[in-house]
Amino acid sequence: MKLLKFSFFCISAFALSICFAENLITDNADFESDAVGQPVSGWFKDSAITASGNGPSRPGSKSAYLAGGTEDYGLRSRGFEVTSGETYRLTFDYKTAGTTNGNPEVRFLFKENAVIDSIGNVDGDFIGAEVLDLTPTEGTWETLSVASSRTGTDIAGLIRITKNKFASGSDSFNGEVWIDNVKIYLVETDPDNLFSNPGFETGDLTNWYKSSGVNVISDNGESLEGIYAAEIPAGDDIRTVKTNAAYGDGLEISFDYKVNSDASFEAVLRYFDNDGGGTAFLSQDSYELNPTDDWAVFQLEKTITQQNTDEIDIRFIADTASSGELIIDNLSAKFAVFENQSPLVDAGISKLLRLDSSQISEMLEGAFTDDGLPSDSSPSVLWTVLDKPEGSSIVFNPNNGSEEESDVLSPEVIFSETGDYLLELCVDDGQLQACDQVEFNVRTPDYFGVTAKYDFNSNMQDSAAKGSLQDDLSEAPNSGSTANYLPGILGDSFVLSNTAEQTGEPLVYSELTDDLNLPAAYTIEGFIRPHPDNFDDGQVNRIFSTLGFFAGIDSSNSLFVYHNQQLSGTVELAGGNLWPHWHHFAVTGDYENLKLYVDGVLADTKSYDGTIDNFSGVWRETLNPAGFKGLVDEIQFHNEARDQAYIESRAQLIMPTRDLFYDRIIDEQDIMIFAHGWLNSFPCNSAADLNHDCNVDISDFAELSLNWLHTF
Repeated sequence: MKLLKFSFFCISAFALSICFAENLITDNADFESDAVGQPVSGWFKDSAITASGNGPSRPGSKSAYLAGGTEDYGLRSRGFEVTSGETYRLTFDYKTAGTTNGNPEVRFLFKENAVIDSIGNVDGDFIGAEVLDLTPTEGTWETLSVASSRTGTDIAGLIRITKNKFASGSDSFNGEVWIDNVKIYLVETDPDNLFSNPGFETGDLTNWYKSSGVNVISDNGESLEGIYAAEIPAGDDIRTVKTNAAYGDGLEISFDYKVNSDASFEAVLRYFDNDGGGTAFLSQDSYELNPTDDWAVFQLEKTITQQNTDEIDIRFIADTASSGELIIDNLSAKFAVFENQSPLVDAGISKLLRLDSSQISEMLEGAFTDDGLPSDSSPSVLWTVLDKPEGSSIVFNPNNGSEEESDVLSPEVIFSETGDYLLELCVDDGQLQACDQVEFNVRTPDYFGVTAKYDFNSNMQDSAAKGSLQDDLSEAPNSGSTANYLPGILGDSFVLSNTAEQTGEPLVYSELTDDLNLPAAYTIEGFIRPHPDNFDDGQVNRIFSTLGFFAGIDSSNSLFVYHNQQLSGTVELAGGNLWPHWHHFAVTGDYENLKLYVDGVLADTKSYDGTIDNFSGVWRETLNPAGFKGLVDEIQFHNEARDQAYIESRAQLIMPTRDLFYDRIIDEQDIMIFAHGWLNSFPCNSAADLNHDCNVDISDFAELSLNWLHTF
């Protein structure tokens, strides 16, 4: 079993503040201490440096303002102690006016044998500096950063901001510069982290491989007020330098991430054998990173189960079909020791099987995951028979000498007799064992067929030959309605209407029965004639439902159904273009795919996990505000997946709407039905509404007359 632990949470601005590194510029680093127009405090400066009300941090924040002129002194920070060999990062915001020219710059200076006096002056031997040119920004705030490290004795550092590189004349500074949010902080490294530059605090992608579109950005990282992270646009990727790790090692991996897209991205842990010759790449584990509103944290505990591994890396991939980007920061990967956990075992899905001849075979779909512990043992598997019909036999192929046992994860199993069989798959990792069971119900052909049928020939009884009649439909108590019937597909059909008295009540329902507890391989079909009120009302109008199944008309005038799986949620299907005349629909499941047919045509297909969160046995009509209005007929439940040829034959029962008597000829029988429809108080549901305008009038009679004695 792969031992995984995922945790996702968004990080607020307040939560970030507790993680910030200490700023070595302790006096007025953001220039908020002074009144606008007054000289800045906490810094050594010349007279031209004043506080400005123009800063990037928030509306109305302040900054240091450097006016044009020939002064080259600028701003100088108080000195601070620096540890030999440690890395320090300078970061600050700045902007220039649009007319600025000259050579302003920021210097990060170091002196050794240094002495810092009581007011912050530094006396010592100069040993180097990092220099950042302040190139014109045309009035836009930008962030600059540089990391630096020096070795020596008694080192001190300081920041100096000059306007013209100590030059004069033609090099004189002419313009305006604003400086804000100056920070110096120690770049701390974790000696236990397997990867270098995990938070991109070098300001670049040192120790990472990348495609051309990947960049380090300074306004989305989490490490220090949003400083430094890697941005991976769609179609690009980034990966770490490989590091040593071996089969059986435990890893704790975490990183911060943000997905600015509707698509998903991946983090991939890859395993390599660089000692064995040949192809170094062995395998990989992929983890999906879904869209986030803010920063989230990915955490993984993993034991390496890929044999021959001696190196790993981590790759981040942006979906090529997406227009967004993935942002990552603060990658941590450390060795860890985990306690052995039992394997996770899946024996597959239970099935209803049809025994058409002397035997039927089925490929078992066993699966398991293991944490790779103990590292000196490989998991073993064993299939056995827990229960079977008395006197029956069962054969595994291959088997381990006994026909009713197999040590292969996915063997073939052969059944020769009907009955219920319970099989068990066990996995042993050398210390711990875990098992899972699967059931097969083997039946003869006569078991399969229609388990419930509602033809609505002036009643709501179940007329199926199979099963019990306990699933007859009844009107809901206090529904305030009386069952109504009109001519349908084969005899009468049932009228569904939703009145004010019926709001929120089920119109008809059945008791709990096995006939409606269909297996995960099934067919549900029927005929509907929607009332025009069902269309363009912006909601799903339910035709009927159980706890495991739902059918209705969606807001786009298509048939909409869902199938509820036991563990994996709901699968939704939709399709067809419905009008206010008769339509046939069917939904089938065959343990692998769900299919929706409308008028004999395949409208949608979705895969599913081969299970159903079984029908409650309650067949119900839900009324306002999401109730279907119209006619329903010939609703049938099958305990098997019917093929397309059968479904097409059922759809062909829909006769032309002008043949009201459904005898394939327009004659006096149709006139009698038409006359009855003329007086019907529900014209939209009337068979005599031949042009579907919710009126029965001379226009409909003209439709009938034009086809007098016409045969179909």
